Amino acid sequence: MKKIILTLATCFFLVACYEVNEEVLIRGNGSGHYTTKIDMSGLLEMMQNFTTEADLQKEGFDRPIDTLIMLSSMIDSIEKIGPDEKAIMETGKMHMIMNLMEKKFTVDMDFDFRNNHELELLLGGMGNGGFGDALKSVFKNDKPAESQLDAPKDLEVDQFSNIYDVKVQKGSISKKINRAKLDSMLLNPEMAQLNQMGATGMEILYTTTIILPRQLKKVSNPLIKVSDDKKRLTIKNNLMDVFEKPEIFEYQIEY
Repeated sequence: MKKIILTLATCFFLVACYEVNEEVLIRGNGSGHYTTKIDMSGLLEMMQNFTTEADLQKEGFDRPIDTLIMLSSMIDSIEKIGPDEKAIMETGKMHMIMNLMEKKFTVDMDFDFRNNHELELLLGGMGNGGFGDALKSVFKNDKPAESQLDAPKDLEVDQFSNIYDVKVQKGSISKKINRAKLDSMLLNPEMAQLNQMGATGMEILYTTTIILPRQLKKVSNPLIKVSDDKKRLTIKNNLMDVFEKPEIFEYQIEY
């Protein structure tokens, strides 16, 4: 089992076919819906290259998984969560599909938000929060303690989101780099090594789509694509660029 744990952690760390799609739908009253779709299908192919089929079968990875987890069931197990975060978690769910034969590994998470503050929390990293805990709950559901798989925490996507300060007000959304948080993240040894891997061409494609309740008035980031009706904004970047040019993820939107 230790070999499988090391393999999974290594693949999470090395996987280049890692794609995240974040979508925000904002209604006229400030409420809305937030969705994150994470595709880690490349992980399964790498796992097959790093270990044997017998080891994978022994630990149950050959068994297809298609499960829906209500995140409200995990609230009590998450440390340092405040009342605002709890309120959002109550609305959240995670749909996970893992099929080794089809080389498919996807995780979809979605939440409802009721106001600007809750959207701030989601865009600031909470939309990916609980991801590692949810994965662990799947892998530990029917195994003895000595063979329970620990999903790696250090490379969760929310660490990248947490280095930005997000402000949502009526008619505006801003996202700006927080240099102190960036410096703190870079002190993480795993993140420092991940930064070095960026030079090898590793990519984590990250797309954010924001659907506005009315037409856009102004946007600061020229990389953001605006739809013809000026209500749908899309920005796509390689998340690895956050180490060298984190400002490309910043934006000021007015609508």
